[in-house]
Amino acid sequence: MTDERRHDAELQYFDLAELIPSDWHNRPVLVSSHRAYRLRKSDLGATEPFDLVGVRGQVFWGGAPYREFSEWTEPLTGGGAIVYTEVGEMRHAPEGAYLMLMKPTDLGSLDPRARSRIQAALALLRLVIGRNVAVSLLSEFIYAVSTSTVTVLQTVRPPDAYPPPDLSSVRRGLISGIEDAIGRLNEQSRHRVELSLQWLFQASETHGVNGFLMYWFALDVLAMPRSGRLAALNDQIAQIYGLDTPAVKTRFRLGTLLGLRDRIVHDGFDPQIHMRVLDYLAAVYWDLLLHALNLTPHRAADHILAAGNVDAWFPKLAKERKG
Repeated sequence: MTDERRHDAELQYFDLAELIPSDWHNRPVLVSSHRAYRLRKSDLGATEPFDLVGVRGQVFWGGAPYREFSEWTEPLTGGGAIVYTEVGEMRHAPEGAYLMLMKPTDLGSLDPRARSRIQAALALLRLVIGRNVAVSLLSEFIYAVSTSTVTVLQTVRPPDAYPPPDLSSVRRGLISGIEDAIGRLNEQSRHRVELSLQWLFQASETHGVNGFLMYWFALDVLAMPRSGRLAALNDQIAQIYGLDTPAVKTRFRLGTLLGLRDRIVHDGFDPQIHMRVLDYLAAVYWDLLLHALNLTPHRAADHILAAGNVDAWFPKLAKERKG
């Protein structure tokens, strides 16, 4: 596969099992292929696989395998939606330089840990080898050597878990109200709101620990000063809901979530993050954003807490931040 003397026609017979360690052949493996740039065929004639943070990788010249797929959503008359996924045949990219990274995973799940490990390896490789080792993502799929099967997993949040878009006149008016309110902010405050929205967007596109941290970045930029960060959050929530501070601490548990954030960042803790936790942080952000813009908050965080059994998805931690 890496022998530059092979004829181009042989690229169609690429055997993915060549790159996957033999002791992984009975396990599903997450495969992530990236286009490299500014490498010549002669540079890659004798490259060897390498291991980094539990990920197997190789830079090679050839036609990297990928699987085309597309998806679209069809709304249902009575509410909800059907997400269709059309998966094509395995193909090979045009001949060139590619980086392939692999990590055993759990078939049938998004397994954010496997994906995070691959992302960590990719970040290290860009430092060690240079950014051009992976210019763009070609494909990501799960491959099982024992059965020669390829699985493409959706990473979108299930649309049935969320209500249909609210196109009422009230919500359309709120869009105009937000535009006017942001325009009234001073330059520094406006920049903070806009930066926090960038982090909010990144968080809403991400799952697991990464999404959890990004929601905290958004909250930090929006509503947490350099000192007394948790106290500032609790004070603002108290103003929004008309509660005293002890009631806010008990009801909204932001100290628990900030404690989880600190354990992840400072102690290397790697927890499973329930999707409802991410929804809850988004709702806290929504309350605080409207409050910062002097608009009437919708008390979205309380709606999330009241919608089900909080203890079923809320993290249980021994360490909690005080404030």
